[in-house]
Amino acid sequence: MAAMVNVMCARLGFRISRPLARSLGRPVFAPSSISSCPRVQSVLLKKTIHSSANHNTELEIAPSQPSSHWKFERYVSVALLTLIPTGIIYPSAAVDWALAVVVPIHNHWGVGQVLTDYIHGSTMPKLAKGLWLAVSILQFIGLCYFNYTDVGICKAVCMIWHM
Repeated sequence: MAAMVNVMCARLGFRISRPLARSLGRPVFAPSSISSCPRVQSVLLKKTIHSSANHNTELEIAPSQPSSHWKFERYVSVALLTLIPTGIIYPSAAVDWALAVVVPIHNHWGVGQVLTDYIHGSTMPKLAKGLWLAVSILQFIGLCYFNYTDVGICKAVCMIWHM
């Protein structure tokens, strides 16, 4: 019971999890100097991940330190939040080229997560991700070609709006 409460509090980021686990982890008549057992504390730091390859992997959890990939995804999202209004208000070649790089990366990661969540098996995920990588590369090449040979992404969107 104490381990479950401790894990739930850790996932939610509550600061009260340690005192709560101590009070639930000791007998009712035990002195207050007894702390929770080390086994309960290790539950907070390790998580077992079950994969489709029939083996378990134990992962260290540090909720205050997100992965660098997660940070880079946030940077790309913020870049899109600034590039799209900038492209509407002040279309330029720099914004066109930045969009040609950022949009395919954002699309690739987003659809890649959908593929990871919904396509299972031994060969289908590899095939789907390989096909999606090819489509993402073609998208990047197409946007770069469009920027180089035509009016650019921002002007093309403005031309479509004025139709």
